[in-house]
Amino acid sequence: MTRTGKGRALGRVVSWVSFTARGVALSLLLLTPLAVPVAFGVVSLGMVLSVPLAAHASVLGAQPDDTKFDDAIDAAEQAWKRKDWAKSKAEFLKAEKESGSLFHDYRMHLAFVYAELGEKTLGLEQLEKFADREQEKGNLKWAESERQNPDGTDDAPKILKYAELKPRLDAMKNGEKTPPPKAASPPTPPLVAPTPAPAPQPNLEEIARRAGEIAAAAASKSTEIRMRLENAQRDAEQRETKDRALQEVERVLKLDPANTEAKELRKSIESRYTGATYKVGDTQKIDLKDNEIVIETMWIPAGVFTMGSPASEALRSDDEGPQHQVRISKGFWMMTTEVQQGQWQAVMGSTKNPNPSGFKSGPTYPVEAVSWYDAVEFANKLTEAVAKKNPQMNLKAYYTIAVSKRGENDQIEEAEVRINAEARGYRLPTEAEWEYACRAGTTGPFHFGQTISTNQANYNGNYVYGAGDKGEYRQRTTPTAFFGAAGRNAFGLYDMHGNVWEWCWDWYDAEWYKGGDRKDPIGPQTGSHRVLRGGSWDYYPGHLRSAGRDRGRPTYRLNNIGFRLCLDSE
Repeated sequence: MTRTGKGRALGRVVSWVSFTARGVALSLLLLTPLAVPVAFGVVSLGMVLSVPLAAHASVLGAQPDDTKFDDAIDAAEQAWKRKDWAKSKAEFLKAEKESGSLFHDYRMHLAFVYAELGEKTLGLEQLEKFADREQEKGNLKWAESERQNPDGTDDAPKILKYAELKPRLDAMKNGEKTPPPKAASPPTPPLVAPTPAPAPQPNLEEIARRAGEIAAAAASKSTEIRMRLENAQRDAEQRETKDRALQEVERVLKLDPANTEAKELRKSIESRYTGATYKVGDTQKIDLKDNEIVIETMWIPAGVFTMGSPASEALRSDDEGPQHQVRISKGFWMMTTEVQQGQWQAVMGSTKNPNPSGFKSGPTYPVEAVSWYDAVEFANKLTEAVAKKNPQMNLKAYYTIAVSKRGENDQIEEAEVRINAEARGYRLPTEAEWEYACRAGTTGPFHFGQTISTNQANYNGNYVYGAGDKGEYRQRTTPTAFFGAAGRNAFGLYDMHGNVWEWCWDWYDAEWYKGGDRKDPIGPQTGSHRVLRGGSWDYYPGHLRSAGRDRGRPTYRLNNIGFRLCLDSE
């Protein structure tokens, strides 16, 4: 979250605290008429307490000056060590002014300073309640175990700091005095009607304390839910940690039984690893021609993964970031290899261009020199051919192609292509599906690991990536699955790195990843180029990375561009 984003978040907290105070007041009104002055006090207090926070939230949008911010923080910390509380406070406030924000642990330090100076702000009261809440939940014990776990959350040290601050806050709280209730009137003389005792005076300080406690408890619960969901999404990427992911989801649902994100994540994890009709390793083979030409697909399970590359990855491009979480909510079938020349000819043999490839070397070589338009047209024709032989599959053309111009050999040069939403047919993968299938649960530059060799993939071996060695430059395509098990990933797919670039459905947009986390994305609505993935026989190994992106106009027909298709589950 940016500092501006934190400002917006704190603004929402301001509104919420004020709203909570009004809610407490309303509850008191409903309980007893004597609570009228109490309710008025709570409402007033909520409005008053929201003012400094609202002002503080507006400041958070300011642009930071990192040098001045760092200097102020250093000075504040040095003053902290000397117990020069006034100096520390001044430097923390200066850092906040320069940056427009303070990190959470610095805010805790500032709260400590306020405590030492006796300044009881709303922020200090909220922090006190948050610290009490974390102690009550046993998070200190949890934080100790997480700190010893290399894969633990970064929140553990923060919770420990809350616990460290708590005794000082308690000491400050114990030093405050609550005004005693007003004494009852003495008895009246017996001959005079007794005067009723005055109503107890409302303890506005106690009401304010309870309102702050309610607000802090809700904020703490929301923070814990978000933390556990993030942990579950991370652990769900690997089969070895899926049980831990499900445990985190169950903890979230205990805190918030109606949380839809947790329910969807649980369903996705169970579908991917335990409850799916199909599992990783399942294959589907469709005969096109006398068992000589077969379409083979592998099952790709539903799941969540991190799309894009980290800033530290060598040879990355700016369009590969920022990294973000993508959820593939439904499993699907994907061809084990790029579409082969034999498959193309079996489906398109009656056209004027039965094999457009530049390297016409045999039926198992990838078809290339095919445009994006050629790929979607092949997908529809393959659907038609398979549906004719297998009517029980209930297939229907996935695309509607309105052709406005055809060129040489009757190839499409211009067309409007739309998805038939209710249809189940062969189709191009989305860019997110392609990267998810390529990674197959891995997070490095390649599904092989940190580097790649020409014994695993077909690329320009005169160049290396990372600690890899130079290898063979074949200067042409190889048969699909040429490298056997050495070139296969954990989902059973071949040639996801190298040989030919592969068309995806999406329009290309260099800024697309800035949209954040997504579920089943299909890319921008418009564009001029379509996405290409995977690299090719004539490219450097850095272009073959799992996160590597390229693009081409939908009419491009080059001898290093091919494609593979997907099919949705029944």
